[in-house]
Amino acid sequence: MSTQDVPHFHQLFFNIVISNGLPFFFAENPETHELFKFCVPAVKLPSAKILSGSVLKNASEDLVKKNIATAQKDLDGVTAAFDGWTNVQSEHLFGVVFITSEGKTITWGAKDISSE
Repeated sequence: MSTQDVPHFHQLFFNIVISNGLPFFFAENPETHELFKFCVPAVKLPSAKILSGSVLKNASEDLVKKNIATAQKDLDGVTAAFDGWTNVQSEHLFGVVFITSEGKTITWGAKDISSE
């Protein structure tokens, strides 16, 4: 695998981990390494630290850009929905979701407002 392919491979591996609800340390599991070594001996899996660091940061930034582009492309406008709740740690959270004119939901984020 070329050095140019490594970030793309890390992103694909990250996508597998996230879409299957796996913890980041799945990447360091000996059985995971054994499977990948059998299938693709030359591949080096990213560590949990890499997945939870640079790969997660890049995926987050890409998602924000994609969400902004989706909202901006909606010619009819989007609806903002706000909600508040308390989590299991008794933090007061405030969340924002945008709904496009086609009914697609875009999760914008949640903020801890306990101190406000």
